[in-house]
Amino acid sequence: MLPLRVHEFVRSVPGLWSCLNPACGVDRPQDWPFGGIFFEQHRSCPDCKAPVFEIISCHECGEPWLNAFDHGDRLLPGELADDEDEFAQASDREDEAAGSGDEEINIAQPAGILVGTRRLLATRPLETLRQHAVDLATGVLPERRSLGSLVGMSDPLSAAACPYCRASPNENRASPLRSFRFGAPFLIQNAVPTVLEGVSPAANHTVVAPAEGRQLLSFTDSRQGTARFAASIETMSERGAVRALVYHMVQRRMSSSALDADARHELEARIEKLTEFAKQEPLLEASLAEARAQLGRLGKVEPIAWGDAVQALTRTSLISARQLGSALSSPKARSSAITAFDFVPVARA
Repeated sequence: MLPLRVHEFVRSVPGLWSCLNPACGVDRPQDWPFGGIFFEQHRSCPDCKAPVFEIISCHECGEPWLNAFDHGDRLLPGELADDEDEFAQASDREDEAAGSGDEEINIAQPAGILVGTRRLLATRPLETLRQHAVDLATGVLPERRSLGSLVGMSDPLSAAACPYCRASPNENRASPLRSFRFGAPFLIQNAVPTVLEGVSPAANHTVVAPAEGRQLLSFTDSRQGTARFAASIETMSERGAVRALVYHMVQRRMSSSALDADARHELEARIEKLTEFAKQEPLLEASLAEARAQLGRLGKVEPIAWGDAVQALTRTSLISARQLGSALSSPKARSSAITAFDFVPVARA
């Protein structure tokens, strides 16, 4: 038997809800624009009696929203959707494109017949949304903007599309908008890597094994759920490894192509002088343009082509050409939207 045995009882998180009133006394994250955060559903806030709305997010862009229903004169929360099998939910999130054929339940769309128009409230200013006046203490929509606080509000949702990135339902999913529900699969998948790190590597193994031969035995009350969990955690670990390799690959390209700081300062000083002299002598405009072009070329980092990235990945010690090369060089991979790995510098000294 394994040296460590854990019998775990998991209390799942059914979702996240937020009070609408910023003056609410319930704890909330820093810079959260609304009231307190709850881990269970409330129709009204226990502290200030303001309406409480479910927090959802877009699966594509990650933008958070408050899920509200416009009843003409006020905003009201929707009903809680029916519970969905947690393992099916995790499987759907991890592999939407697989097209297993199972019917998907949109966990962000409230169940039952609801009166009102579904709208999403933004948690930050967005140019794509119009500002509407809302009484944040009651959810009432006043007739005059001066009687309420301005909140970014989406147009009525008819197709459950994200108002920010415009991601919409397709053949593999009912909606990109999802609730924050964390059950046993999510918690176990995040705990397993930490547990494995504490296990000693296998002493005697002749082949390169995953996790250096560390072993973990896991089971749940759901046979189907266990199978899905095993496939999901393998996919997650492979994605994490490839993401790390790609990240370091791009970083090496950046460090080898980045402009030396001294050379940059020298070129910038030259451009500054040429700019002043060119005002008096137009013939220097050509030299000024050449200096600016040189600065732009030296500071530019070329993206890594898809084929070059595949070859670099297959040469690593973690991934062999037999395991990954054939998959990434297949016609299906070449027809994907990924053509190169590029980067955007966050800040430049």
